[in-house]
Amino acid sequence: MRIAASLALLAACSRVQTAPTDPDPVVDPDTDADTDPDTDPPTCRFTSQPAETPPPPFSDTCGSAVGGAFAAEGCAVAIIDGSVEDQMLHTDPAVGDLNGDGIPDLAIAAGSSDDEGAVFLFYGPIAGQMRMADADVVISGSMPQYIAIADFDGNGQDDLAIGAEDVWVLPHPVTSSLSLSSVPPVFVLDGKIGLLDAADLDGDGAAEILAGSQFGNIPGGFLIRNPLGVPEITGIPGCPWAFPFAALDWDCDGQGDLACSDIDRVRIELGPFEPGVRIGGPAVELTAPPGGQIWGVETMDDTTGDGVQDLLLSLANGSPDLLYGILAGGTPEGVLSIDANAVTEATHFRAGDFDGDGRGDVTVPGATGTGIAMRLGPLDLGSPSAPDAVIRLDPSQTGAEMHAVDLDGDGADELFLTYEWKDVPGVPGGGQIVVFPSGSATP
Repeated sequence: MRIAASLALLAACSRVQTAPTDPDPVVDPDTDADTDPDTDPPTCRFTSQPAETPPPPFSDTCGSAVGGAFAAEGCAVAIIDGSVEDQMLHTDPAVGDLNGDGIPDLAIAAGSSDDEGAVFLFYGPIAGQMRMADADVVISGSMPQYIAIADFDGNGQDDLAIGAEDVWVLPHPVTSSLSLSSVPPVFVLDGKIGLLDAADLDGDGAAEILAGSQFGNIPGGFLIRNPLGVPEITGIPGCPWAFPFAALDWDCDGQGDLACSDIDRVRIELGPFEPGVRIGGPAVELTAPPGGQIWGVETMDDTTGDGVQDLLLSLANGSPDLLYGILAGGTPEGVLSIDANAVTEATHFRAGDFDGDGRGDVTVPGATGTGIAMRLGPLDLGSPSAPDAVIRLDPSQTGAEMHAVDLDGDGADELFLTYEWKDVPGVPGGGQIVVFPSGSATP
């Protein structure tokens, strides 16, 4: 394993975290020194808390599962089949309460072979087997590929953002099917959206849209603030259009920052961001080792217990080995190495909190037919270890994308597997989404 080479990659960063402020200092009247400094670890933006009620353990009795492993056929809590040939399910699913009943709803974007498509909205609770045609709301047109659910106007209610050629935001509640051609976009890109996400970067209670474009008015990454009012656009030229963004508080200053990846680097743009300009500190860059590639970047819950959100990189280092690094609060924490026989290189790893303990977990794609390994935090950095659970998949099916989404709002993520082209009964290439329950992996 080339752990040393990858640690050299991570060592390009130095800690820029600010010290926490003592909310109630005890001051020596002679020296003006704080004699009772606050030594608690910092609490940075975007960190998660443990679930109030941890989910039950994964069952080891369903399917042919033994000792912490479980099978797709026996343990899935929901299965959604495509209803149209070559449905082309893609992008991360999005979850939020879009009809105001207090139960999380599920939104899925899907294309089609004729360059059309739709966003399918299923009202929660989500359980059992269904088809895309069973969706409660269908938003059609313009080949929607990217979706995000967040409160974009600060009123405490979730709204739905859709990215295709342009960017649309549908305000809460979203309860009627419609065509995007009947709704004016909040931003006319005149190009193609390569990515869309959402995060409240400035802490004002209203999320910004994070987007990347291949062509059009603003090539590269950009933010849209106040999309349901008078939109304000901030370009992030250091972030390429088609590679993932991740929102985090890298320097722990209470302002949201952005990490974006390219083939050979990760760039962290420090906030705050204002309309038309980024006014934070200098950007931080990480460079891949010679011959290596960076295939993905995403934030994950604090997995080391230092109170700082972590950053997960998917690295291919030019060898058969796959290494993924953990960076926490500006400090390289270490590298988790995975045996080359246990993984494939063509899939990103995924972060989530699958057991609801507030510590980041990682899912690792297995070689064809072997399934997906799950490692639960706190993660042991620097040495390989056995997975805590294994999802055993149908060996005849390949190409599943992994997603971590809290579908039921209990504070623990469910694991989604999306088969974009899978044949389902009566629909060749209809695609399928399989949802596995959250829970600990204790057999």
